[in-house]
Amino acid sequence: VFEVEDKGRTFYLKNIVSEVHLHGWEAVPTIYEAEDATEFQNVTIKDSTTLSASNGRYIDFDATDEAYVTWDVSVSYTGDYSMSIRYGLDTFTRQMEVYVNDEVVEWTGPDANPPIDLDYISSNPQNDVGFEPMTRCQGDCDIDEHCAAGLFCFQVNKGGSAIPGCNNPDGLGADFCVDPNDIENMLFLPTGGSSDDWRLTEGKTVRLVEGVNTIKLKVPFGNDRRPTFDYLKIEGLPSFTSSSKFRNPPHFVALIGEENSYTEQNTIDAQYETDALLEHLFYHDNVGPFLAIRIAQRFGVSNPSPRYVKTCAQAFKTGLYESGTQSFGDGRYGSLEALAACVVLDQEATDEALYEDPAHGALREPIIMVMNLLRSMEYSNTLPTEGLDGPALAESYNVRLRDMDEKIGQSPHDFPSVFSFFLPEHVPEAGPALSAQLVAPEALILDMPKIVGIQNGMISLIKYGLSDCNSGFGSYPGYKGCSDNGLYERSIGHLARVPSGTTIEEMVSEVSLLLTAGRLSQDNRNIIAAACS
Repeated sequence: VFEVEDKGRTFYLKNIVSEVHLHGWEAVPTIYEAEDATEFQNVTIKDSTTLSASNGRYIDFDATDEAYVTWDVSVSYTGDYSMSIRYGLDTFTRQMEVYVNDEVVEWTGPDANPPIDLDYISSNPQNDVGFEPMTRCQGDCDIDEHCAAGLFCFQVNKGGSAIPGCNNPDGLGADFCVDPNDIENMLFLPTGGSSDDWRLTEGKTVRLVEGVNTIKLKVPFGNDRRPTFDYLKIEGLPSFTSSSKFRNPPHFVALIGEENSYTEQNTIDAQYETDALLEHLFYHDNVGPFLAIRIAQRFGVSNPSPRYVKTCAQAFKTGLYESGTQSFGDGRYGSLEALAACVVLDQEATDEALYEDPAHGALREPIIMVMNLLRSMEYSNTLPTEGLDGPALAESYNVRLRDMDEKIGQSPHDFPSVFSFFLPEHVPEAGPALSAQLVAPEALILDMPKIVGIQNGMISLIKYGLSDCNSGFGSYPGYKGCSDNGLYERSIGHLARVPSGTTIEEMVSEVSLLLTAGRLSQDNRNIIAAACS
């Protein structure tokens, strides 16, 4: 918005196009567990006996420099990323080679030293009289304490091994003191334990390309000791993007205050601005897809496909939807008739083949489960008229469901917050839905106590009618006890449907249709039929 001075007054150019440069965006960190490794050699994936590993398992390398592990890492854009490893290491500083897409990655620190020749003093110089800690490229050392401050004992077990920061013209295979700044591979410091004491390495910058990348960590030549790995962590670094444009929302109300005699603030401008903002929001590109997803979820499809959403969003925008010879909508933008018709008539809502897809459909809300049972089984709220002491009671009574929010997690018109009972993007915290990253909004309130509450209440409704018997959905009506005698003496209503079938199999089919939309398996049908007979 541009501020303009004109004849002593300040006003702003409105509804202009802005150009911005976005920066600082970061990708969400991604964890690749031990069991996510796509390839490995001379490696064992072990269970953590102390359960200290993040997912209960970790990678243990065999004592050979041929051991390696790889992960396939997918990123959405080409750029620099931070790579770190959660590892365990009992003793001695170790290193690992890193390959990205089969190319070795080396990191040279800014304080790296110029290479010098190895100085092999003796096999055990620490036993010599007057021994002083060894300096850089001196050996043979056994532990880090044999080296001067700031150095560590770099241990190898093969001749010709590369010693960081040192020339090895004679191909020595002994252990020498080296400076960590000279290490070009990923460095691992001791943590105190290889399977129960974990530490995350400092992030190393790697270049990844859009799509799938292969990251390989390998034990270097001549190194037979190595850390154990819990997981690989990839984080996106802030990266700059190209410029973007957007149109500012309309602005009508002047900013000149009432203290000025020439004020431009008035009610009509506020109305104009409100109307303009509502129109701006109503015609936003996200409105159609947003409504398509939300309405599809309420009509039994928690995870509508992109094609399904696109088709219904298009119906909302064009105001038309055709199904067979029928046409729905008035041809204007924002037609809820066309959108609703698409949601319930699209092939993704009507194709019976989808019944076999375990990821299709939605969980039924608890209160809808109860309402379905009441309606399907023809609940009658007629009170008992015989065998009661005192004056006659009314012959009918309103349906009263008591404390349903505590029993099943939902009570009509009693939302816990303005966001309703559950979040539409909720993914369960365990089970197949978590692995497949499928949303199940209703699962947010379907915890174990609520599931038990639903079962208890339904059994009570069937056996005793609507009452407080055995955690029922009703309340104590003030008379009789809980008797499973078919008289519903303590209730204010009961399920009154009489089956229309003449055989047990027909009755079971009828119940299956009414309560499960005909999806009751044959095995369960046989169990019910056997119980009834």
